[in-house]
Amino acid sequence: MDNKVKLQTIAFEINDLLTEYITIHNKILKKAGSFLSLFKRVNFQEFYDDTKDILLKFNLKQREVRELKISLYDCMTHSQRNFLDCLLRYVDTLIETINLLYIKVDLLYQRSQNKISLRFKELQSVDKHYQKCINGYMRIGEELNDLYKEI
Repeated sequence: MDNKVKLQTIAFEINDLLTEYITIHNKILKKAGSFLSLFKRVNFQEFYDDTKDILLKFNLKQREVRELKISLYDCMTHSQRNFLDCLLRYVDTLIETINLLYIKVDLLYQRSQNKISLRFKELQSVDKHYQKCINGYMRIGEELNDLYKEI
């Protein structure tokens, strides 16, 4: 398999993981992020498990991208190197984003189990950082799409 095909394959795999993450994010937002969620019991354990699972998958994919960089970087064209560097930044930012979601869900889960008292300000701080990370991976994703055309 040539470098272009390897890069395309791993990019599609990362896109599949992104779709899985977005599904989890949307499910959490729908079930736990509305005004009505204040009045009904929310299963934060499920969200916690789903978030942990997708975070582990992204960590494995990050390792794979880094190994690809170590093994093939010198054999790649300039545009392929740029794409791979951007892809790694993208995965790193997605991991940071998902980790913040994991932290948020963990806090909500612990609060639902009466293990901690969670102040709104704490949750708001995590949410603010989480939103910045979402904006960051979206910006890098746009750059990645442009670089994809050149590999």
